[in-house]
Amino acid sequence: YQNMAMKFEDAEVGRICMANWDADKDGKLTYGEVALVTSLGEAFKGNTNIKRFNELYYFTSLNTLTEDAFNGCTNLASIRLPKALKHIGARSFKDCATLRQINLPTGIQSLGADAFNGCMMMNAIEIPSAITAIEDGTFKGCAQITSVELPIGVKKIGNEAFAGCTHLSTFTIRTFHPKDISLGTDIFANDNLTDATLNVMQGTKSYFSTTTQWKDFGNIHEMRERSGGQFAELESGQTYYLYNVGTGKYLTKGEAWGTQAIVGDSPMRFQMCLRTLTPEGIYFLTSPDTGKEGNFLFRTTTDSNVGNGVLAAFVDGTLALNNDNTLASTGNERGFWRI
Repeated sequence: YQNMAMKFEDAEVGRICMANWDADKDGKLTYGEVALVTSLGEAFKGNTNIKRFNELYYFTSLNTLTEDAFNGCTNLASIRLPKALKHIGARSFKDCATLRQINLPTGIQSLGADAFNGCMMMNAIEIPSAITAIEDGTFKGCAQITSVELPIGVKKIGNEAFAGCTHLSTFTIRTFHPKDISLGTDIFANDNLTDATLNVMQGTKSYFSTTTQWKDFGNIHEMRERSGGQFAELESGQTYYLYNVGTGKYLTKGEAWGTQAIVGDSPMRFQMCLRTLTPEGIYFLTSPDTGKEGNFLFRTTTDSNVGNGVLAAFVDGTLALNNDNTLASTGNERGFWRI
């Protein structure tokens, strides 16, 4: 496979690749050779002849698209990015006027300024969850985009980031802390927001409806969701932090001699534990950070420190066991947790 010659759908793309990355100069470009390429440089910048570059997917060592990588490739209509790609540099696809859609790998961590500025035919974009900033002009002039959903970790939206997105009809923000987002100027300049909908998390509508730029949306809709987080598949015996999306804090220890579980700034490690007779999908939670390793997170309704009827969670619970050290079928329910 590594020695197989690649075939390029677009002859001009093939010519450029051959000229730059045929390492052994044997007149053929193999999968093995393109897998070693770490930078495209400006080999394609301003080339108005290239139309398709789906073979870029096999450039598996490509971590970053350099600045201006495809800037001015006005006839580029189709491209497939490699899975290993982490960073898209400034102006990488600027003025790629015929590029209709691009699937960004889930591992993308940054999008440079003006990365897609002028991609006037691009009609859909899914912003990867690891993105924390939308830089200046990143999606400026993407006139056909109708819907945008910001990842929950975005803390910055730069100047004119979505300016000229004239068909934008839905914009979704899944943070409970919108004040933490730094806003540039003219983010939605020249957009018709009168009929557009801004979807926000429950309890945040008052902020958006009174804040410059956000309040320009004709309809601000409060989504009735309890969490903006993502579900993950957990593995018994592994250690995790438990992050509360609503408060931006972690489940940790505090009060009651350091054994009561509270939501705070300092994360505490938890292990998901299974025992014999534990119902399917149910865990016990223990933590090496409590000073009571081996004891479990459980609920109480009778502790005098918190008052009768108050459900408090503590990390010094013990299990009811049978004589053979298996989990008793009753008496442990207050330590059951479904994650």
